[in-house]
Amino acid sequence: MGHVAENLVRTGLFGNPFPVRKTGATAIVTPAYPFFLAGLLNVFGSFGGFAIILSAALAHGIHAALLIRFSRVLFNSNAPGTWAAILAVGLPTIRFVPCWEAIFAAAGTLAFCILFERWTLSDRGLVGKMVVGGLIAGFLALLNPITALVAVLWAGHMLLARWNDMQRPILLTACFAVSWLATPLPWMVRNQMALGAPVIKDGLGLNLFLSNNDCATGSFVPDLRSGCIARNTPYCNRAEADLLATMGEVKYDAYRFDTAKAWITANPKPFLRLTARRVFEFWFPNRAEAPYTATISFVTVLSMAGFVLIAKRNRVFFRFAVWVSMLYPVTYYVVFSDSRFRIPILWISLLGAGYFLQATWARCQSWRAAYQNRTGGAPARPFTV
Repeated sequence: MGHVAENLVRTGLFGNPFPVRKTGATAIVTPAYPFFLAGLLNVFGSFGGFAIILSAALAHGIHAALLIRFSRVLFNSNAPGTWAAILAVGLPTIRFVPCWEAIFAAAGTLAFCILFERWTLSDRGLVGKMVVGGLIAGFLALLNPITALVAVLWAGHMLLARWNDMQRPILLTACFAVSWLATPLPWMVRNQMALGAPVIKDGLGLNLFLSNNDCATGSFVPDLRSGCIARNTPYCNRAEADLLATMGEVKYDAYRFDTAKAWITANPKPFLRLTARRVFEFWFPNRAEAPYTATISFVTVLSMAGFVLIAKRNRVFFRFAVWVSMLYPVTYYVVFSDSRFRIPILWISLLGAGYFLQATWARCQSWRAAYQNRTGGAPARPFTV
């Protein structure tokens, strides 16, 4: 994304994502974040790098604050969100890398969920709100396409939960869907004209090829350290970049998709082993990613316990979390594992972990109050979730 942003500033072309050579127009990255980076570089000039770092830091802070706000929406209490925010900023759970859009996608999705929940509480101006909600979800698709799925799942759960209470629910759903689908349409038209395919983002074939081959281990960091990725990616390998430039990005991606499919067909058992490892490491990152291995795994375990409790308190959020957990990671189960892929939905696990920590804290306070009552001390007011 950084190379595309710099190319936008220098030439105005959304392209040339690889440092080894120019390859022309691209859709290998989504457009929203590179344009944002290019805007900062244009506005702040030599201080553009500092502005990018500062904006990423601000996004991390907004993300933590929204955890607290969404906790109030879900549980009528700031406490679980406060615990979640402490986990997010007090432990190394979210990698701070300004050239990635992941934390912006996470904060944007959180903001969407908060707004959409509030909008569905009243029928006043709801048609316009559904249109705006669809536009926001469509923008999220231009930021991170799979994150848009999370927004749509939340919208669907909210609409279904209040279907019988809303006037014209079918019209409202249609307004949301049409505006959501229409938002990325201009970008898809651009890609049809520039690349020959009406896609929001390509690159699946390349990532499958990088993740399923004779030297792949299933994890990004070990494969990067071993040189397996560098030998096969046009980001580092000039021959691959030449091949991409000659074939065109869409045809090259289809070619590498076929290459990966042929390897998978010829090596079913290694592919199943790689897939099983990637499934596990999506939730419990590879130890090569320490210290994130320990902290994200810790959050995952706490969230499992938290959602056992949440299932009794907020069934809508519980069902939403289950659907996201089933659908969002599917693509990442067939490409190399990396903790950055989890960032756009890590807030769900953080809220689950925060709920469990608050419930544990409340139980400890209750025990303390009961003990003081038995011993004649002043009772402490127990915290409740």
